Amino acid sequence: MGPIGPMGPSGPAGADGATGPAGATGPAGPQGPQGPQGPAGPITPDLRFGVNTHWAASGREYDCVLGEVMLTAGSVASGVKAEGQLLAISSNSALFALLGTTHGGDGRTTFGLPDLRDAAPNGLTYFICTNGVFPSRS
Repeated sequence: MGPIGPMGPSGPAGADGATGPAGATGPAGPQGPQGPQGPAGPITPDLRFGVNTHWAASGREYDCVLGEVMLTAGSVASGVKAEGQLLAISSNSALFALLGTTHGGDGRTTFGLPDLRDAAPNGLTYFICTNGVFPSRS
């Protein structure tokens, strides 16, 4: 057998292999400093809302869904004005089942409706359906 010859040139690099699994996540860093306080909000209320509202009368024009909130520009609307009043659970048990004491009341004999007077655009009235169809999920 003869002597071993010189080494030949290197061949081209092969294709990349598959990526291995990700390593464990490191610990979370410390919480950053609190940011600066934002600018102060408006000093005066928005004059487009809460003026001359809740002048419409309660009525019953169509079958509404219990708890449905409606906004009307008319003089009569289905339901009761949404002005934060307390209602008796005994005579409104279905509506109480939907609202609970989210808007007030003691949860034993009374519960509250939302007060939307200041949220109503000027000249309009928010009503809530208190006598209608109980909603169901499809």
